[in-house]
Amino acid sequence: MKTCFNASAAYGFNDWLTSKIGTDVFTNDFRNSAIYSKTSARFFDGYITNLTLAPNAFYELEVNSIFSDLASFNLGSKIYETNPKFNATNIKNEFDGNLFILFP
Repeated sequence: MKTCFNASAAYGFNDWLTSKIGTDVFTNDFRNSAIYSKTSARFFDGYITNLTLAPNAFYELEVNSIFSDLASFNLGSKIYETNPKFNATNIKNEFDGNLFILFP
């Protein structure tokens, strides 16, 4: 039986900076378990940047925002480590983005 335990804790330092630390533990494969940290920062008027560091799994940077007219965007980049649990297909890098515009 394959079991994964997840635990995390987050702390908001102020109204624009939050940090989170967590772990994903695989009971049948401790070598590929991960400890990660995620820091979220709000810039200007609603732009949010997330930085996730998960040694032995991946590193990720995202920037997103939702505007007052409900339009939004998201840009992200992820660099993967060799890890059969978090990167089973052996991807090296991932880039993504989306844009949402509401038409009345």
